[in-house]
Amino acid sequence: MQELEHWLIFPLIIEKRYLDWWDARKQEKGKEGVKAMMWQDFKAMFLQHFCPQSAIDKIKEEFLTMRQKDESIDQITGMFFDRAKFCTDLLRTERDWIIRYHLMLKAEYREYITPSKCETLQALINWAREREMELLRSIERGEKRKAEVITTPVKVE
Repeated sequence: MQELEHWLIFPLIIEKRYLDWWDARKQEKGKEGVKAMMWQDFKAMFLQHFCPQSAIDKIKEEFLTMRQKDESIDQITGMFFDRAKFCTDLLRTERDWIIRYHLMLKAEYREYITPSKCETLQALINWAREREMELLRSIERGEKRKAEVITTPVKVE
C-alpha cells in the first residue's frame, strides 16, 4: 500500500516543483515581463532548468538512429515528431525534415516513395500512409511481396 501511495503522490510533488519554479520566474520578471514573454523564451528557460544537456543529446542520438520496425506510419510519425522537438538545429529546412523522415522508414516504404518528389513533409507522410494501406490490402488478399518469398534451391538430377 505504501508503494501505491508513493505513485499517487509523486505527480503532485513534480507538479509542485514546476509550479515553484514558475512562481520564482514570475516574481523575477514581474507581471508585465511575464505577459511580454514569448513562447520560445519560456521554452528555453524551462528546458535549461528541467532538461539537462545529456538528456537532449540522448534524444538527438535516438532521433538520428531511429528506424521504423513494427510501428505503423502513425506511430512512427508520432515518435519522429516527439524527438524532432529537440532537434531543430538538425532540421532547418523542409528538405531536411523530408530526408530525415524518409531515412527512418522501412525499406518497403522507402523503395516506393521518392523524397525528391515531395515538396512538403506532409506530402511524404501522406504517401507513406497510402503505401501502408496498400501493403495491408495485399496482406489481406494473401499476396506476398517479392522480397518476402523464400526461394529454395532446386536439385537437378
